[in-house]
Amino acid sequence: MLTGILTYNTNHLKTEHLLLRLVKKKDLNLIVYALPFRKRENRKVLFSHRPDMTTGEKPEKLTNKIGIPFRRINKLDDIKDKLEVCLVAGAGILPKEFVKKIVTINCHPGLIPSVRGLDAFKWAILDKKPLGITLHIIDKGIDSGKHLKSVRTSISKDDTIEQLAKKHYKLEIDLLANFREHLESPEKEMSNLTRDKPRMRMPVNLEKSMLHGFEDYIKTFWNKE
Repeated sequence: MLTGILTYNTNHLKTEHLLLRLVKKKDLNLIVYALPFRKRENRKVLFSHRPDMTTGEKPEKLTNKIGIPFRRINKLDDIKDKLEVCLVAGAGILPKEFVKKIVTINCHPGLIPSVRGLDAFKWAILDKKPLGITLHIIDKGIDSGKHLKSVRTSISKDDTIEQLAKKHYKLEIDLLANFREHLESPEKEMSNLTRDKPRMRMPVNLEKSMLHGFEDYIKTFWNKE
């Protein structure tokens, strides 16, 4: 299966973690496409729920090491290979023309359709919603499209928020790395999830509330796994 990996042309830890998993799969022919990276404005956060992406290797250097084709592109129209599927390791909102043309798979760190948008890990905790990951095919909407697989993040009664965030991120990599089996045998969305609007980044004042309520969140959800 000719599989594209979308990422940024900069150090990117998620891309590194994903590629090191995918390269072990003999049924995939991989090509990495690196888009220009535009540095985001620094903003204050009280808790970083994802690892520092800048600690990863540059995709070009990593692909040279493991023998995967690398393409530096300026826009998605520059992709000329006849891909069967494209995975999102790092990218902004994708044009609807692109996702219409190529089956493009994303792994969202929240349970769709209930927890959508940015900072899904934090919003799930603040809103006292189940924590989990959703693999889906991207369409023109935000965190919508065809559902492939949802998995709840396991929660232990002794988890710190740092430990839970690490488990949550690892589950995201696991689900995306195993995309093919879920693409071939998609599952229905989890039942009993509310359908809510996408959220933006969590403001600091709400982050304080999220951190303050974390112990209650664990008590609510750890014994329901």
